[in-house]
Amino acid sequence: MSKENKDLVEDYLESANRPYSLIDICNNLQNKLNKPNITKALEKLVEDRFVIDIQKLKDLDQQIEQLENEINSKKQSISIKEKNIQGEGQIVPLEELEKQLKMNLELVHQLKEKVESVSKTSIDIDPDEQSQIRNKRKLLITEWKSRKRLANHVLETIIESYPKSKKHFFEEVGIETDEDYNAIIPN
Repeated sequence: MSKENKDLVEDYLESANRPYSLIDICNNLQNKLNKPNITKALEKLVEDRFVIDIQKLKDLDQQIEQLENEINSKKQSISIKEKNIQGEGQIVPLEELEKQLKMNLELVHQLKEKVESVSKTSIDIDPDEQSQIRNKRKLLITEWKSRKRLANHVLETIIESYPKSKKHFFEEVGIETDEDYNAIIPN
């Protein structure tokens, strides 16, 4: 095969800058070369890596995809290892832990002493007396709720015919509400 044939095919492909089949090249060169010569020229261009086989491109694309997947998995692995390394950097030295343990033991000792002193001064209450206190508390809470409900009903009735605002009425009459003193009815 002559170098001229190869150069002619190479120049044509370079100027066209797109892939062609053997028949397209033959037709576009207007039969300046016959098919066997074009075939030999193309084979030489493939050897010289000027022309790349489509199957080889597909194989290369597949290899690229595999390598990209491998890179991504390696990046994830690196990220996990970096997080582990950062976590290990936060390890508290043994001396510091011993110091904290000593402080906590002292605090526990102080709290135990407080509990003992409170338990010595506390008065034991009879279970019957506790029950009476709970029942009285429940009764008082119920009474509080009932009186508050009645008072609100009466006030709402008065305010309906009062020409000014509710706040102004409360100020004029001198009514103080639970909310003014942050008083909350217990459960």
